[in-house]
Amino acid sequence: MKVLAALAIVGAVGLSAGCGADTSKDAAPVGGAAPVDQGPAPSGESCSPPKGVTDVDLGAFLSTLPLPDNVRIVTGGVSQDKTEPGLVGVAIGLCVKGSSSADALRPIATTIATALKSTELGERTYALFVSDLSDAYRDQAKIKDADYQEHQWNGKPSATAEQARWQVVSG
Repeated sequence: MKVLAALAIVGAVGLSAGCGADTSKDAAPVGGAAPVDQGPAPSGESCSPPKGVTDVDLGAFLSTLPLPDNVRIVTGGVSQDKTEPGLVGVAIGLCVKGSSSADALRPIATTIATALKSTELGERTYALFVSDLSDAYRDQAKIKDADYQEHQWNGKPSATAEQARWQVVSG
């Protein structure tokens, strides 16, 4: 996985990738910048241009995340929860070649959720949003786990059960 320098985006763009408005918790962007750009879109796929990542910890996590060859990170952001200090919402925008619906994000999001759980950022995460920003969608396809802290994300009782946990927000 290549990590190239890119411009960091402002918190509002990170929030538009999934955090904030779709949760009952009030959130504000967290500062910092950790650009992540994995190069061009998967072959034959039209995607939003890479916008970077708005949080240093999320950027570090994403730079080591093993993803399938047909997946590219477009953007990511972290939102501070105003009602529970110290907790954050995490939004990750992807470009997924060949994705046909938000349901197609479930295995990819499960991989992300499992890897995030073992990190310090994962310990502080109350909600996780994963979006496909491919131009194949008029609006983004998005799924969420609004109760991320309550879920183990350890493969139990099964991968199928974990994938069913995701709520489709759009797409």
